[in-house]
Parts: sequence; C-alpha cells; structure tokens
Amino acid sequence: MLIKVTQEDINKGVPISASFCPIALACRRVFNKDCSVTRGNGLTIYMGEEEPTWKRYKHLPYSVKSFINNFDHLIPVEPFEFELED
Repeated sequence: MLIKVTQEDINKGVPISASFCPIALACRRVFNKDCSVTRGNGLTIYMGEEEPTWKRYKHLPYSVKSFINNFDHLIPVEPFEFELED
C-alpha cells in the first residue's frame, strides 16, 4: 500500500508524538483508523483503537526512519511516499 506524506501532514504533525507525527497522520488518512508510530525494536505502525485489533507493520523503509528522526529533531523535511507491506 502506498502511503503519501503530504505537506499538510508535516504542517499538522507534532514532533515526538506517536499519534500525531506526519507518518501517523498520513496512515490515518489512508486507513481511516487511529494510527500511531512507535520506536522499539525498529519501528512499528499500530492501527486501530484497541490493542487486540492493532496491526503491526515492521521493516519500514529507511526513508521512513530517517524522516521521523529528522522531524523529531526539528530538521526540515519534505513530503514523500513509501510502500507499507504486510
């Protein structure tokens, strides 16, 4: 699935916020579900309102990890897109 992170996602995004980072906002728009992005063993996107219904996506592209790192450290970022695979 193609995820497009737009300038609007970036403008509305909140650094160091699992639920309101630009990646989570873009995923929320695509899947029409609550999404959060967390770091742990790599990076995982959780979707859904309650843990039993959450879906974990791992092995995200380096571009996603780099984007989040830059955004969280207030380094300017630009819109981009990436593939989210099961």
